[in-house]
Amino acid sequence: MEEQAIKALRFAERRKEVVIVRLPHAKFSPISDRLFPIWPDGKENLLVVCRDDQSFVIYYFGRGDICQALKETFSGFGGGKGFGDPLGNGFSGCRTLDPDEIENVIGFVVGRQ
Repeated sequence: MEEQAIKALRFAERRKEVVIVRLPHAKFSPISDRLFPIWPDGKENLLVVCRDDQSFVIYYFGRGDICQALKETFSGFGGGKGFGDPLGNGFSGCRTLDPDEIENVIGFVVGRQ
């Protein structure tokens, strides 16, 4: 998984201020652990698209208000100390079987930056 994370980071993209990483597995921590030191004031702005055995899971780590909106809009999950707070940070995400839905989620997050 570590080697896959390193390779995924080489192909990461940035849209506005969001870093987007795509992984062939469902373990996002090798990505978030490596990127945490680069975030200003420890406030990440990261979207990780993972593939598990049955679906895609999209995780967002960033502004709390965006996390809350993503959870509500895409019937997802979320939380964290800053969840719902535009000045705080939280996490959220959703699961989908439809690969086209990934771009909808990415556009949703990027469009709220």
